[in-house]
Amino acid sequence: TMAPAPGSATAPGTTVADGAAAAQALVGASVPDFTVDTLTGLYERLYAMEISQSGSLMEDFRAKFEAARSFFPDDEDPDGAYLQLFAFICSLSFDVYLKKQAVEFLIDQFREESAQAAPGPRARTAKKK
Repeated sequence: TMAPAPGSATAPGTTVADGAAAAQALVGASVPDFTVDTLTGLYERLYAMEISQSGSLMEDFRAKFEAARSFFPDDEDPDGAYLQLFAFICSLSFDVYLKKQAVEFLIDQFREESAQAAPGPRARTAKKK
C-alpha cells in the first residue's frame, strides 16, 4: 500500500502550511502567489515523484548491502556480520552526507541569484549568511 501524502489529512503533524513555512525559511522571505490549493497540488506532485523513484532506491540499497557483504565475508572474520552491517550503514550515511551538501549548495545558489536579481527581503537574508 502507498503511504499517505505528507500534508494530507491522514499524515498528522505535516500540513501545507508547514511546507510553506519551510520554503519561507529556505528563501528568507514569504512565498509569493501561492495559495493553499496550489501548494497542496505542488506537494502532491512532488510526493508522487518521490514515490515513483522508490524502486530505484531499493535497488541502490540492495547493491550497497551486497557490496558491504563482499567487503567483509562471514567466513573470514568472526565479526563479519557486524562489519557488514557497519559498512552498509556507513555507505548509506555517505549518501546522506553528499545529498545534504548538494542541497545546501543549491539553496546557497538560489539565495545568491535571488539577491542579485531583486534587492529586498531576500537580498538582506542572503547577505546575513
